[in-house]
Amino acid sequence: MKKYFFIFLILILPVISLSANVNLSDITLKQAVDIAKAYFDVPSDFTNFTFNYNTYGDHENWNLTWSLPQINSGEEGSLNITINALNGEVEDMSYWSQSQNQSKYAIPKITREDARKIAQNFLSKIDSTKLKDLMHIDNSNQIVPLTLPQSYIFGWERIVNGIPFSNDFIQISVDAQTGRIISYQMKWSDQEFPSPSDILTPKQAKLAFLSDDLLKLEYYSSSITEGSTAILAYALSGQMNGAIDAVTGRPVELKDGQQIDWGSFSNTISGAKVQDNANQDQIVENYKFISEKQAIENLKKIIEITSNLELTSADLSYNPNDKRIVWNLYWWNNNEAKADITGTITSIFSGIDAINGSLDHLYVNYQNPNPNATIIGEDEAKDIAEVFLKKAQPEYFSQIKYDPQGGYKPQGSYNFVYDRIVKGISFPADSLKITVSDFGLVTSYSSNWSKVSFESTDGIIPLKTANEIFLDYRPLSLNYIKLNDQNNSTSTIILVYEPEIKPFTTVSNLLNAKSGQMMGSNGKDIDISKAYHFNDISASGYATELSYLGQSGIFGEYGKLFMPYEDITVTNFLKDLESLKYGANYVDSLSPNQIMDVAKNDGLISNNVKDEKLDGIMLSEIIVRFLGLKIAAKTCNDRYTELAYKLGIISSLKSSDLNKDVTRLEAALSILKAIKILDDN
Repeated sequence: MKKYFFIFLILILPVISLSANVNLSDITLKQAVDIAKAYFDVPSDFTNFTFNYNTYGDHENWNLTWSLPQINSGEEGSLNITINALNGEVEDMSYWSQSQNQSKYAIPKITREDARKIAQNFLSKIDSTKLKDLMHIDNSNQIVPLTLPQSYIFGWERIVNGIPFSNDFIQISVDAQTGRIISYQMKWSDQEFPSPSDILTPKQAKLAFLSDDLLKLEYYSSSITEGSTAILAYALSGQMNGAIDAVTGRPVELKDGQQIDWGSFSNTISGAKVQDNANQDQIVENYKFISEKQAIENLKKIIEITSNLELTSADLSYNPNDKRIVWNLYWWNNNEAKADITGTITSIFSGIDAINGSLDHLYVNYQNPNPNATIIGEDEAKDIAEVFLKKAQPEYFSQIKYDPQGGYKPQGSYNFVYDRIVKGISFPADSLKITVSDFGLVTSYSSNWSKVSFESTDGIIPLKTANEIFLDYRPLSLNYIKLNDQNNSTSTIILVYEPEIKPFTTVSNLLNAKSGQMMGSNGKDIDISKAYHFNDISASGYATELSYLGQSGIFGEYGKLFMPYEDITVTNFLKDLESLKYGANYVDSLSPNQIMDVAKNDGLISNNVKDEKLDGIMLSEIIVRFLGLKIAAKTCNDRYTELAYKLGIISSLKSSDLNKDVTRLEAALSILKAIKILDDN
């Protein structure tokens, strides 16, 4: 059982002394403050001080916070430091400060290499004993935006017996403007690690992965909106995302209540969801709803509403994603005499599909179960679940299949998941989920059943080919991983072979079953944004400045080559500018037409601009609009070039050359000058 203990006090430093020796643990409050100040500078104007002491399981810590007073100065900021109350280690630090007058854009003042040295020196100072067990993680592809705040992130992963253990790590962030350490995180386990002797060889692990068929063919859709199409994909399966026990060669399975502690460096592809802008009037016009009375009758055919329950609320709701319309029915206990009786159902929250009358969702709350009730096993609970599903969803029951890896065993109940099957292939996005208590009561039910279409099964690549592509992209690597029990009170460390997850990288578990390309959760081929390190800018005269543009993820059309004297299109220039505002990760996912639409919406271009090579006149207009000076340009009779000259943005261009195509270098310099103008103002 989790135990929590908190002490929370607010101190005003000039008034209350910290010499009070609050002794709740091995490390006193005064010692914790002294440790914090030994490693981090507390700004003199951070005069508000708060602290709390808390315990969680066998963990104890002091959390210390210094902040600016709450006054109307337009300044905000805080410094938060967590000290382990048993051994005095700094576990976490975060610092932030901002002003109402702070610029939105800025070019970094600290290079990545200088920031790395700052982080490395700080690590040596704060905990040199762990250096021998740490491996520095390359994060040179980190995108450092040209918006504030901006920082460089550096990480170190723990190595045990020569094997990575990504659960334990140290991560440090350095402000790209000031060089200040603005965050520090340390996680370290004090546990035994199994010996790497008598484990599978990499070749044996690969054979085990292939023989267990850990890539499964399934239908996949990034959107469940009506009209979307689910595509075929090979997806990594298993409770542990393809992890193989390094001793037995079997897929790792979580025992009752276990959870994997992934550590800090695991990432998966994320994709944009398509929004449905359905009009409410169209909904009312196009759909015929069953009545509230009919919804109640349908519910009573599926479950028993005990006499102590009273219908207290009913409402009709609409989900724009799957266009599902539901009657939500709320039942509460109306008999105080029964409120404390063991086993009494105290509330039911339910939903009936307002179109077809089927059960949409169900949540049943009850008083503690009768201690004399007969406890059932998993097989009997599964039988109860399926009898219930036949009543709740008779139309869907023939189209589902039990997923043994989908559920889990919380204390006192069983969870079961049934996936939708289409053309003999699983579609996990559509499923029925049900929970049965260990005394036989259905306590929850939810359904997802979309109206997407499904692509044909023609042209699927063989599983053997899919495995080869996937393991080439993510070869198996030997790692230690940590498994926690249901309450996080105990943990176990085991050795596994798992598809490689490089720290600070984004990976995918999905392979397009027809094209053979790795794809993200948006259903498209992976196109991961990253920093660019140009190797042809040393002679440009602006090597440092251009390198900052590259590490922000822009001007990357030629990869490692900047190509300073090549021309640039209007769309690519707009893409670079919009990346400053929205981030390269988002803008890189847009099509050229979408980029033009975003730019029009942001006022960077007019409606009649075409995607062609960028000339000096168009560059002037776009940059002036980017600076928010469109009105000023109007006063100059739309002479954007005149204003751009006055601001020094296009000083490298002769007036006679404005009709000519500009180079990538000239376009880049205009962005750098625009950012400087914004930063100075």
